[in-house]
Order: sequence, then C-alpha cells, then structure tokens
Amino acid sequence: AGEYGLRLAMSGRWQSGCELVSSAVNKNAGPKGYYEVGMALCAFMRNDIQAAELWSRMSDLQYNPMHRLVLLSILGAAGKTADAKQQQDWLEVHAPELMRNIRREIALRLQRPEDQQKLFSGLRALGIAIDPAPAQ
Repeated sequence: AGEYGLRLAMSGRWQSGCELVSSAVNKNAGPKGYYEVGMALCAFMRNDIQAAELWSRMSDLQYNPMHRLVLLSILGAAGKTADAKQQQDWLEVHAPELMRNIRREIALRLQRPEDQQKLFSGLRALGIAIDPAPAQ
C-alpha cells in the first residue's frame, strides 16, 4: 500500500496517497527512508514545513541524493539558508548531474506542474537556478 500511495500522491492525489503512505509508515513497512521522504513530500505539499523538515531529516539522506534535494527545497521554503548550504554543497560534490538537471529530475517524479513549482520555489528561494520549462 505504501508504494502505491507514494505513486498516487506524486501523481497529484496527495490526500489519498499520503494516507496510504502514512499507513505504511505506521506499520513499519520498508523501505523506511523511502516512505519517510514520502511523508516529507506530503507535509510539504500541505504547507507543513516543520513536519516536512522533520520527516525529510529522518529519511536515508546518505544514500539517495534526491532525498537531499527534497530537504534542500524544504529548507529554502523555511528560510534556513545555513542548513541549506550544507545540503547544496553535498549535492554539488556527490550528485552534480542532479544539480544540473533539477527540472528534469523533479518532472520525472512529480507529474503536476504545480507540484513541481512548489519544489522549485523552495530551491529558487536559495538562489538555485532552475532551467526554464521546454516549450510545448
């Protein structure tokens, strides 16, 4: 249910998807870090920045650069530039390709443009450049 819930949420059905992810977390379903970053995204999309940061920091930041990118956006939205700088520095060293292709990487994961923009706005708040959207 957790995997389906995460995919449902990331397709834009945040309410029902996040309920399924939450249920998986409550049952200690794995992979734990994967669902924790899912909970971070769920909180972020409902503008609960504090919960989003908490969940994001619990996820497996060491093993998944995308999880750090989510945290970076959350920190940008929260105005926590010093903390964000640490994440950005790590990403630029360990995941430079991700940092060069932020729009593409986020668009692969979040279907709706408005959800993508939410993540982009947190990154832009830190001065991170996001490539313009390709012409339709």
